Amino acid sequence: MGALQENTPSGQKINAYVKGLEKRLAELIEQDARKGHISFGNVVLSSVAQGNYERAAKELESVGIGFEGYPGFEIRARRFIEHAKGLVIAIKTKHEVGKSPHVNKSKQKELSDRITEHFVDLKKTLIVIEKIQKSVRAADMGSTVYFFKTCFYSAAAVFILYTIYQNSAYSDSFSLRDIFSFFEFQWPD
Repeated sequence: MGALQENTPSGQKINAYVKGLEKRLAELIEQDARKGHISFGNVVLSSVAQGNYERAAKELESVGIGFEGYPGFEIRARRFIEHAKGLVIAIKTKHEVGKSPHVNKSKQKELSDRITEHFVDLKKTLIVIEKIQKSVRAADMGSTVYFFKTCFYSAAAVFILYTIYQNSAYSDSFSLRDIFSFFEFQWPD
């Protein structure tokens, strides 16, 4: 029965539609691979282009794994992740409708163009999600850098002050205990 459908004009039309769409989506993925913009998104885009929509959805679900320590990621990225999931579903639906033998050639062309638009929008959304990942990591790294800079400058200041104190003319008559005596606290009775 399957071989009979492929030999019919509508079966050939569907096969041509699917091959043409796969070719267009593969070209879009190749453009991204050359630019090197997307990491996890490449898996999502490849899965969508190959018709493996479940894997793309699972990949989108696992985007937040490893970012539990970054509360800003969930807040900033959730709507983009949901939008990407919606685009995957829309592409799947339009692809299934386009495979129907009852759809005329102009409608298939319209569906193919719409799928391509959704695919490009998905690609842009995945780039935004990746930028959010990078900015969240950078913000966290920035606070770590500030902490270590503060520690370094504090230690350097203490070392410089101690060196100046040790080499000053007053070091014999003035000790560090005199400085600490200013900071003694006594509890009231």
